[in-house]
Amino acid sequence: MREPQGRHLIAHWLCRGCGSGYGGDFCVIDEEGAAPKMATCNGCGKSITKAKKVHKQLKYCETCYPRLFKRSMCACCGNFARLPVFDPTSPCQRCVSSEPCVRCKRTGRPVGKLTPYGPACNSCAHYYSTPEPCEICQTLSTRLSRTMVDGEPRNGCPRCVRASQGSCQACRRHRVLIKALDGRKLCKACNTLKSVLCTRCGEAMPAGLGKECLNCFWQKTFQKRLTMNTEAFNANWMRMLFIQFGEWLPSQVSMMKAARSINRYLVFFVEIERQWPTLPAYAELVHHFTADGLRRMRIPMAWLQSAEGLAVDSKVRASSSEQRRIMTTLAAFPDGLKHTALNGYYRSLLSRVEQGTTSERSVRLALKSAREALLACGPDRDDLPSTQSMLALLRKSPGSTASLTGFVLYLNKCFNRAIDIQLMKQRARLYAQQKLERQILDLVQEAQSGVQVEERWIPLALKHFHRVSRIPPREQLRVRAADEGGLWITLNAREYWVPDPRNLPQD
Repeated sequence: MREPQGRHLIAHWLCRGCGSGYGGDFCVIDEEGAAPKMATCNGCGKSITKAKKVHKQLKYCETCYPRLFKRSMCACCGNFARLPVFDPTSPCQRCVSSEPCVRCKRTGRPVGKLTPYGPACNSCAHYYSTPEPCEICQTLSTRLSRTMVDGEPRNGCPRCVRASQGSCQACRRHRVLIKALDGRKLCKACNTLKSVLCTRCGEAMPAGLGKECLNCFWQKTFQKRLTMNTEAFNANWMRMLFIQFGEWLPSQVSMMKAARSINRYLVFFVEIERQWPTLPAYAELVHHFTADGLRRMRIPMAWLQSAEGLAVDSKVRASSSEQRRIMTTLAAFPDGLKHTALNGYYRSLLSRVEQGTTSERSVRLALKSAREALLACGPDRDDLPSTQSMLALLRKSPGSTASLTGFVLYLNKCFNRAIDIQLMKQRARLYAQQKLERQILDLVQEAQSGVQVEERWIPLALKHFHRVSRIPPREQLRVRAADEGGLWITLNAREYWVPDPRNLPQD
């Protein structure tokens, strides 16, 4: 039954039919005469092309379905449904679909496949499918999807499908891309229609955006979210405050950023309403939210300053930041001897703060050095520092001698430690000189290899050759080339000569 036109289909009537059509179903046969595999009805045993009902992986035709599935009450949910007469305890289709996914155990997900083990969600359904070859790369995959290749639809694996997708260079949407005449990669809409008019503002926009331009879309989204968020307040004064903030926000940031951030700012205003009957002072806000928390709400705080006259106290903010960092340092040792020593040292420093002889910043720096000294004993040992452990710490950071002195004196006095402070100071000077010499040699090697090192060389050279410890910013220094191949540096009305690192021997 071939015809010269090539591939075609021939329908053959099957006289064994089970009630479909005129006494039977038909089977589709291709030009080679090979019929596809037919399914069999489990009720009557007849061949079918499509099952009317699938129950526990068993297929039933249109004739057997009304005979074997009667309307009755489900034993699980109590609702009426067509249930099999041969299995009265079987749950209805809705109860089966509401069960957790057999693979990920999640509930409420759309059902992708009913497996012999239970329902599989749409994300896990492909794991229970038979792998089929990709029509593009011939790789077996259970996640084939339709895509266009050279203008023809093909079933492709995810890798082949993604190869033709990307961000359109006109509308920025992720679509299947087509190379336009001008060389750009565009989606089908942008390549065909080019540009259209926005239905809201009437401005021209890429056709791939749909009906609205991006600005109108984000403006509509922002207004919708602002209206919904105002219902979260119980007090009318806070609701009006939030509406005023929402009207001000688009004037400071883009409409897209305003729409994306308005929900995050809502939490800040709701917490204010929950804690105070009116707008609190800045010190109360810092005490409740901390300076770090207010730093995340810079835009609402800027609006409160300009619109509501909120006075910001920089001293209160700095004190809150220092306290937070101090608490972080103290939490390094939750218990044990190190915890006792560090907290005792903190209490001794607090007494000096109350007397006005030191600042919170100095307390934080002293506690940081004390923590490093305790860690130098060994993270797994609950022991206090010794002279040897302090010397090992100074070898790594010789500049921390001054900040460690107070902690060493405290340990010697309160914990009867015999740490030699004079030896620490002597070794610290030696270690600092050795570290400076290593840095000088490293810069010489970099300079002679062609790297520009003048910005780093000048402060190190002044410190090494002339013992100038306090170096002002680079803008306050006058540098000129010397005839001897070095550099003349003018600092505080005095001139210092330093060698050029490119002319120094490396040894």
